[in-house]
Amino acid sequence: MTQNEYFNSQAFADTYHYEGDLGCRVGAFGTSFSVWAPTASSVILNLYEAGDGGQVIRKENLIAADRGVWKFETKENLCGMYYTYQVT
Repeated sequence: MTQNEYFNSQAFADTYHYEGDLGCRVGAFGTSFSVWAPTASSVILNLYEAGDGGQVIRKENLIAADRGVWKFETKENLCGMYYTYQVT
């Protein structure tokens, strides 16, 4: 089976289909980040003070969770921070 065939297969859908929240969520609990990357071997969250690039001020490793989702949670309120994901 080729990679394309696998990604379009029922087995892939059964294993990795995800309907939960993704992205950044900020609330009374703190801040959480979630990204769907089922073929990743690692995901790093890069945090920035400005939205026009610049220096990364902090890096955090996301943890692999269910169905190909990677997550990072903190009790900190990171509202107003900019972010990118570095996916391997």
